[in-house]
Amino acid sequence: MVRGAALLRADALQPQVYEPGGESFSLAELAETITAAAGTTVTHTNPSGGEFAESPRATGLDDGLVTAFMAADASIAAGDMETHSTALADLIGGRTTPLADSIRRAL
Repeated sequence: MVRGAALLRADALQPQVYEPGGESFSLAELAETITAAAGTTVTHTNPSGGEFAESPRATGLDDGLVTAFMAADASIAAGDMETHSTALADLIGGRTTPLADSIRRAL
C-alpha cells in the first residue's frame, strides 16, 4: 500500500502512457497455484466456443455482449494482452507480488 501511494503524487508521474503488467500466468497455472495454497484440487478446462457462450447466455446476457466476451477470451488465449512491461514495478518502486503470495493472502 505504501509503495502504491507514490502514484498519487502528481509530480511522480511523467506525461506518458503506462502499460502496467506483471509476471504472466495461464489459467491452468492459476488453478495449480490455488490447489497448492488451498489444499484442495482446483482444475481449469477450456470450453469450446459454444460451451463458453452458454453460461453468459443462461444469465440473460444479449448476444452482442456474449460475442464481446468470446472475442476478449480469444484475444487473451492468443496472448494479445500479455506484456513484458516493467512499468508497474517501476511505478511502485519494487517487484510486483508473486501470484502464489497473492493467492495465499486471499485465502
